[in-house]
Amino acid sequence: MQLLNILKRFKFITVVLLCLGVIESNAQTINYEQEFKADYQKAFTYLTENKWIADSLAKYHVPVNFALSIVFPELVRYSAIRDQMEIGGLKILYVSFGNDYADFSIGRFQMKPSFAEQISNDLRSLQLPYKFSILIRNHSISEENQRKAIVANLESIQKQVLYLTAFYQLCEQRFKSVSWKSEEEKLRFYATAYNCGYKKPLAYIQQMQNQSYYDISISGLGKKYKYADISTYYFKSQSKSIRQP
Repeated sequence: MQLLNILKRFKFITVVLLCLGVIESNAQTINYEQEFKADYQKAFTYLTENKWIADSLAKYHVPVNFALSIVFPELVRYSAIRDQMEIGGLKILYVSFGNDYADFSIGRFQMKPSFAEQISNDLRSLQLPYKFSILIRNHSISEENQRKAIVANLESIQKQVLYLTAFYQLCEQRFKSVSWKSEEEKLRFYATAYNCGYKKPLAYIQQMQNQSYYDISISGLGKKYKYADISTYYFKSQSKSIRQP
C-alpha cells in the first residue's frame, strides 16, 4: 500500500512538471508581433523612424539592441491619448505632494517620477559622468520646482533616452558581480528590473521574471504576459535581422 501511494505521488508530480513545461514552452513560442498586431507595429515603426535614438545610445556606449529591447514592451503599451490623460490628471498632484500621492507613467518609455528620482539619487552618490548632470536634482531650489523639472525631463523623449542610458550604466555597476549565462539571460533580468524596480533585491527581480503581470489594456484587466518575454522576443528578432546579409 505504501509503495502504491509513492507511485501515485510520483505520477502526480510528473504530470505537474510536464504541465509546467508545456506552459513555459508555450510562453516562449508566442509570436508577439502577431499577438499585439498594430500596437507592435507602431512600436517597431517608431524606432525605425527615429534612428537618432539608436545613434544616441551608441554615442553613450550602450548596446543599442539590448537597450531598446528593455523598453520595447513600454513602446507597445504606449498610447498618446492615455499618456495625456495620465499627465493631465496626475501631474499637479505629483508636483504639489510628491510620488506618494501620484506616481504615473510618462512618455514613450513609460517612466515614472519615482524612477527618475531614484536615478537622480544614484547618479549623485556614484558620481557618474558629467553627461548625466542634467538628470540630477537641483537641491538649491524648492522641492516643488525639483518635481516640476523631473516632469519636464520625462516629457522629453531626448531626456528619456538619457534616463535609459543612466539606468543601463547604473545596472552595470549594481549587478557587476552577477555572472550571466548569456546575453538573453542578462536582458531578461535588466528588462524586469526596469519594469519592477532596479533597486529591488536580486532574488525579487529574478522571481518577477517569471511572473505574468504585463498587459496593454488601459484598465489593466487584459491578458497578462511576462515583460521579459516580450523584450527577449524583440531582441532575438532584431539580432536575427542584423545577422542577415
